[in-house]
Amino acid sequence: MLEIDHTEMEWVIKKVYETKTALFIWGATGIGKSQIVKKVAKDLAEKQNLEFREGNYGEGIFTLIDIRLSEEKDPSNLKGLPYPNESRTKTKWLPIEALPDQGQGIIFFDELNLALPIIQSACYEIILDRKLGGKPLPNGFLAIAAGNRIEDCANIYEMARPLANRFCHITLNIPPANKWCDWGLENDIDTRIVSFLQFKPSYLYKFDEDANEQAFPTPRAWEICSKLIKGENDNKKLKLLVSMAVGSGVGYEFTAFNSLTKNLNINEILDDPSKIEEIKDISVKYSLIGAIGELYKSKMKKDKDKKLLGKILNLCNYFEPEFSILLLRFIKKTSEISFKRKVVDMPIWRDVSKKYSKYLFPV
Repeated sequence: MLEIDHTEMEWVIKKVYETKTALFIWGATGIGKSQIVKKVAKDLAEKQNLEFREGNYGEGIFTLIDIRLSEEKDPSNLKGLPYPNESRTKTKWLPIEALPDQGQGIIFFDELNLALPIIQSACYEIILDRKLGGKPLPNGFLAIAAGNRIEDCANIYEMARPLANRFCHITLNIPPANKWCDWGLENDIDTRIVSFLQFKPSYLYKFDEDANEQAFPTPRAWEICSKLIKGENDNKKLKLLVSMAVGSGVGYEFTAFNSLTKNLNINEILDDPSKIEEIKDISVKYSLIGAIGELYKSKMKKDKDKKLLGKILNLCNYFEPEFSILLLRFIKKTSEISFKRKVVDMPIWRDVSKKYSKYLFPV
C-alpha cells in the first residue's frame, strides 16, 4: 500500500472531501491520524467561512463527527431503530441523532477495524451509498475511517472485502523526528523533549512487541508526556512522569539526558558564554539548549528589561550553527510577537540576525 507523509495526507483528505470519495487511513498507533483529520476539517471550515465544531452539526457549520465503532456492540446503535410505516406494510428506520441531516463536515470512523465485524457491516451503506437506514447524508458530508495494521499488534478484525472495496486506502507514515519537532515548537511541546528527540530521533516512535510494559514512545505519547512534565525540574519526579507516558527505558534515558546539565551552572554560562567552548559532548549541548529554553519560558514574563534575552542571544556567537538555530527557535516560539518587539533594537540581534534570521523568518 502506498505510504505518504503528513503534508501529503492533508492534501489527500482535502481531495477526497472535494470529490466525496470515502477514504481509509492506515497507520501505526499514536502517529496523528485523528489529529490530521481534525486539522484538515478546521482548514476546510476556514476556507468556506464556516464555523468549526465537533459533534454539533447545522447550517453554517462545518462539523467533525467522531464515531468510535469499537465501542459499539449493537448495529442498531449506528443504523437506528426499525419501526412500521403508517400502513404497517413496510419497515422504516429511526436514525440516530449523531448522523447529520444538514450542514457540512466529516464523519470520522476512527479505529473502525477494532469494531466487531457485525458493527463494521453496518457501515456498508453509509460508505458507498452515502445513506444509512434510508436516510441520505447531506451533500456536504464525507465519511473517512482510520485504523491500525496487523503489525501494530492491535486487536483488529480483518476488514471484509466488500467493505474494504468501498474505500480508497492510504498509509500514513510515522513522521520524521525533525518534522515532529518542528510541529512541537509550534504547539508548545516542552523544549527538553524537543532537544532529546533532536539528539535521539529514533525515540520518537519505538515499538517492541516483546516488551513487558504497556507504555512506549509515540508522537501522541510524547505530547501527553509534555503536559505531564511542564514546570517539573526534580529529576526523580521527571523519571516517574516520563516513564508513565513513554516507558521506563526511555524514561531513564530522558532523565539521564536531562541530568547532563546538572554539573553546569547555566547562569555562569549566560554571564560567560565562552564556557560553551569547553563543552565537547554533543549530548550535553542538546541538553543545555533544552534547559535554557525552559528557563526562558519560565522567566519571560518577568524579564521586562530584556537582560536574559540579550544573554541568550549572545550564546549564538559561541554555539555551532545547528545549536544556535534550535535555541533561537525555542525562544522565538515562546512568544513570537514579543520576540520581534524585544529584539528589534538590540545591538546583539543585529549580529545574530545576519547569520540566522533566514532560518527563523523564511520568506
